[in-house]
Amino acid sequence: MALKTIVKITGVNNLSDARYCAGMGVEMLGFSLEKENDNYVSPEKYHEIIGWISGVKFVGEFHKAHLEDMNEILAAYPIHMLQVAREDVMEEIYQRTQSSGVKSIPIIFYIPFTTSRTEAIEASMERFGDCVAYFLLDVAAEVLSDQAALATLRRLADRYAILVGAGVSSENVLNLLNSTTVKGISMRGGQEIKPGLKDFDELANVLELIEVD
Repeated sequence: MALKTIVKITGVNNLSDARYCAGMGVEMLGFSLEKENDNYVSPEKYHEIIGWISGVKFVGEFHKAHLEDMNEILAAYPIHMLQVAREDVMEEIYQRTQSSGVKSIPIIFYIPFTTSRTEAIEASMERFGDCVAYFLLDVAAEVLSDQAALATLRRLADRYAILVGAGVSSENVLNLLNSTTVKGISMRGGQEIKPGLKDFDELANVLELIEVD
């Protein structure tokens, strides 16, 4: 199956999500690697999951950890990409990249998006654009129905590689993709109802809408 845009699934913590999404053409699977996160995946479980999956990129997701802690944790997790949410961590990665001249593993920088923070968001994107593979903007569903907010996303997407997450649904995904040049979307995985049993209704609806005919 091929999709019209890049899709990343965040918070994957079970084999059902991983196998379903890989089979549907999802490009990136994100795993929470911080123990305090509700979707935390241990090294043992992580290796068990990825052993069944091929053809997708594995993303290590961090929200609170310092860079040194992240490096220590990642020794147990083979990943293709790294997602960070702390601006001070992103700054440290940026400084190291600038001083060494060598780019690190591809980075996804997670940024909560609100129209009131547009100036600060743009400043971050301008500073880190050269060492970030994608900016993941966490955008609420109600924001995606606002024309002014969509205009801002359109302007940012024309300059930067953006994935839009959180508020993406079957109701707004086509409008988002048709009215902006965002590189892709991000949706959330979740807990299994019981081993091997998941409710994929909304995710399936979105993926079917963006399937290439």
